[in-house]
This record gives sequence, C-alpha cells and structure tokens, in this order.
Amino acid sequence: MRRIHVQGGVQRVLFPKVIRSNARFLLKRSLHLRTCCILLWPIMIFCGLRASAQLYGSSTVLTLPAAVQIAVDSSDNIYFEPSIKDQVDEAILSNGSYTTSIFHLADVNTTGEQSIVVDQSGVVWFSTYYEPAGSTTPTCCAGSIKYQPAVSNLLAVPIPPPYLADGSYGIHWVPGPIGVSSNGGAVYALNQWDSTLWYFEKVCNLGGTSCGWNPRQIDTFSSYLIAGAIAVDSSGDLFLPGISGSEIVKEVYSNSGGSYSRQYITVNGLTNGNLSRVAVDENNNLFVTDHNNSVVYELKPDASGGYSQSTIGACTTPVGLAADGNGNVFCVEGAGTVLKFSPLHIRPPA
Repeated sequence: MRRIHVQGGVQRVLFPKVIRSNARFLLKRSLHLRTCCILLWPIMIFCGLRASAQLYGSSTVLTLPAAVQIAVDSSDNIYFEPSIKDQVDEAILSNGSYTTSIFHLADVNTTGEQSIVVDQSGVVWFSTYYEPAGSTTPTCCAGSIKYQPAVSNLLAVPIPPPYLADGSYGIHWVPGPIGVSSNGGAVYALNQWDSTLWYFEKVCNLGGTSCGWNPRQIDTFSSYLIAGAIAVDSSGDLFLPGISGSEIVKEVYSNSGGSYSRQYITVNGLTNGNLSRVAVDENNNLFVTDHNNSVVYELKPDASGGYSQSTIGACTTPVGLAADGNGNVFCVEGAGTVLKFSPLHIRPPA
C-alpha cells in the first residue's frame, strides 16, 4: 500500500478577511508564492508573480431543515435527504435564489441522510433499504431522474448475493456511503455491516433496451469508514475518509486489469477523527473537511504524484461536502447552513 506525500508549502502568507455586501470572501490562509507580494487595500497586486494556490470566496446560499449530506449538479441545484426516510428533496436555483420541493418520494426506503450523489446527466443516486415498492429485489442504492410514483422511474442497483437486506439469515447489507461515475455507468457502495467496498458496473444489451448491474467486491476494511459519499474522479479512482480520520483512502483503478489498489493520502494538520468528508472536482482536485477545526482544505495534484495542500475557508462543524463540476465547492455546516466556495479571479498587472 502506497502513501502519497502532501506538500504543505514552504512559505505561508496570511491575508485579512474581506467583507463585501452579504458575501464572505475568505482568502486562502496558506497561499504559496514564488517570492513576495504586495497588498494594496483593497486591491491585491502580486508583483508579477504566480501563486500556486487558488483563492476562494464564500457566501451563504441556503439553509437546510437539518444538517445532512448534499449533492450538487452542474447548475448548482442541491439535492438532500431531509432526515425524513423515503424522501429526497431538491433546491432548484433560479435567478439567484433557491426553491425547495420534493424530488423523489415513497418508492424506496432511503437511509435518511446517509449518502447522496448526482452524475453528469442529472440522475440523483442515494442509499436505500430493502426494495422499491412492488419489487422483490432488495437494493443497496438507487438513482432517480425526477419524482414519479412509478417504480419504473428508479434505476435500482440490487444487493449482491448472498447478502440480504433482511438480516434474519445472518448475512446483512447495511447501506452506507455510495459514489457514482460521471456517466452513471458505475456505482460504488460501502456495506456498513462488514466494511466491504463494492463496484457495480452497468451492463446493457446491444440495443440498450435492457440493463443490469454486475457486482464486484474491490476491498475490505478492518472497520467501518465514515463518509458522507464516495468521491470518484475522472480516472475512476475512489476517495473516502480513512479509519484514523487523518488520512484519505484512495482506491486506484487499473485499466489493464480492471482492478483496484489501495493507497493513503495524509492530510496535514488533522488529529485523529477530524477528517469527515471528501469531494473531488472536475480537475481531480480533492476537498476535505476538518470537523473539529471547522476548516475545508484543498489538495491539488502535483507533478510528483503527490498533493499540495491549502485552506479554502471556514465551515463550522461540517457535515456535508460536494463539488459542482464548475470549480465551486459546497459545505454544509452543523446548523444546516450551506456555504458556497467559489474561485476568485484576480488579474495580475500587465
């Protein structure tokens, strides 16, 4: 098992917080510069030098009825399970404000607020208990395009044999965190009962009129991993919080054999149990939450195969994290407040 080095930076320059209108602009607390910079209030000039860390501003975009894990699509619409089993809600963004309504209801027994993700086509995936109404096939997770009472609206992923949703036979499937590839062709699920990680590949007939899911176990952990969702990058690699709470488990996909190998990414500044959520953006940058210190970190891949770490802003007792595919990151605070972190584009002088 390989451990990946995270570079925390040679020089750390602190900038003050800038408040404009109702938005909070939090400049990264660990901005790595090649040499020096000059700060002219309220304009920042970089002396013609290039910063190696992205600056982010943050604003409050929504307050949820409860602090839960969220999914965000490319239009910044937000999906969540509002601590009500059998229901998924959506918050649709229009003209700068959100309107909340029911997205999916009553077809499945969802796990409340366990895990929810969205793929690029807009299919929302969530953990489930038991089976859709009218079906005899128990599922580990399901995808829904939009609320309809019909069972046919669901893309149900069956529990792999010999697991049973009903634990009466001693073989349990307890739904846990899930992840999905960008095109929805692969779903990943963690069974809380025995800490096994599974890969479900979507397989269709030649005409695409009939599809099924081929399950394959790809790893087993010594104890349950806590994760709001499994982050999946463009290469098919998986990321989720490690058992110690101070590192990221990376499952690296091999194109040659279709297999996975486990690696560990150490996150600097964390103590045991602080790392609670992981997300990945369209450029394969990682974002993690430090629960005890109420901070969101960014880990950017570097040329050496490691990562460069910096802080993008504060998120009080974070419980949810998601990236929208457009460079923005969303964090749910313990009080249910949803913060949006957006890249700041500061043009250096010509």
